[in-house]
Amino acid sequence: MKSERPEIIEFYLHEGHGIFYAMNPDLPGWITGSKKALDTIRLCNGNRTPEQILDELEKNYLLPRDVLAKEMEILFENLEKNGFIKGIGVSPPEYERSLDTLYLHLTRDCTLRCRYCYIEGGEILKNELTTVEIKDVLDQAMALNKTRLLVAVTGGEPMIHPDFWEIAEYIKSKGCPMTLATNGTLVTAENAPKLKEYFYNIQVSLDGPRDVHDSMRGKGSYDMAIEAMRRLTSAGAHVMISAVVSKHNLDSIYHVVDVAVELGIEHIKTGIFLPFGKGAEEKALALTESEFGEFWHKMQKSMQEKLSKGQNVQVANDINKVSFLQPIYYSKHSCGAAIGALSVDADGSVYPCQSAHLPEFLAGNVREMPLEKIWRDSEVFRIWCEATIDDIKECEPCDWRRYCGGGCRMQVYAFTGRLDKPVMFCSFLKDFFPKSVDAYLEYLVKQRADRDTEKEEK
Repeated sequence: MKSERPEIIEFYLHEGHGIFYAMNPDLPGWITGSKKALDTIRLCNGNRTPEQILDELEKNYLLPRDVLAKEMEILFENLEKNGFIKGIGVSPPEYERSLDTLYLHLTRDCTLRCRYCYIEGGEILKNELTTVEIKDVLDQAMALNKTRLLVAVTGGEPMIHPDFWEIAEYIKSKGCPMTLATNGTLVTAENAPKLKEYFYNIQVSLDGPRDVHDSMRGKGSYDMAIEAMRRLTSAGAHVMISAVVSKHNLDSIYHVVDVAVELGIEHIKTGIFLPFGKGAEEKALALTESEFGEFWHKMQKSMQEKLSKGQNVQVANDINKVSFLQPIYYSKHSCGAAIGALSVDADGSVYPCQSAHLPEFLAGNVREMPLEKIWRDSEVFRIWCEATIDDIKECEPCDWRRYCGGGCRMQVYAFTGRLDKPVMFCSFLKDFFPKSVDAYLEYLVKQRADRDTEKEEK
């Protein structure tokens, strides 16, 4: 133990199900434990030595001193590692900037004309990058990566590009894992197995039942999306349903959970409607905070019903950052935009992320300067990199600030026109996070009970 008279910092505490969860708001620091461990922590007031703490524990717990000492040693190792003890310096992790994700828009051309398309897809641009230029962008991006570059192939509808397979083969030859975002209209029984071989994850857009989906994306698009997912899952591909949530589908969004179960799809990605691109003319579709809460509760209820029947479905979005299904992590930023990711439009324009394709966030163009120079010297990227949770005054008193990161910056920008404000669903998240922690504790207790049952049966 490094401290002669250990004193614990102020921390967030949640007790439930006979155990506790403690979180250091300023670090990626959190621990769970029993009532005895919490009693030990409360004895660390800066006035007692470790031996005196043991004396107090011996009075309260009928256990041998050596057993208590061993437990306390393990507890203090965790407390020190997670920054809970005053005077023991534990710094927040510094993430080395590396381009880990490249959003590659092959074309603006598309088979559909979705009413709220943020990229304004539909017609091919006159000055889109050639296939040779697209390959060069990949080569430049790989030089900015320190581990393994993930390439998210998107559009428009990327499969409509005349050299789609040639580009996919080139990316694969470089050893880069790929994801594909598609509306499903060009997926066939013949190409589904090939898509499975090239892309480790394929996102297919689905916004609700047939009438709802078709009214936003075009008549017949629902049936084509469903058939595409059937073909892909039959081919063994990992499919994720991608849904845009708006007022239009608020009452029927849970339908995508039913589809996921029917087709054996385990992951659903949801994103709220943002009034960018074509969506600028559909601002009435934007959710209010109460509607967002309504949406999430409906989705949670639907998922829980499926899970109770042994049907595994998970929803991925910002509010699952704190979830008993996913580890809690530290973040000064809400995402990797401009820090670990960038987006290249079909004409070579470069942006911090795929949702930030706006004139004010244009960082440069690969036809005018090397990608490395844009990445290193762009004023837009500098602003995004330096914009952290520490700049959001409203977030200063919040225990969850380092885990939420302030929320998606483009969601914030869509409704405030600024990057230094908290996400509009802030109060909902503050209510949701503790509930997730409680669910996490319940999960731990159940795991322990299951292990004990297995031991007894043996």
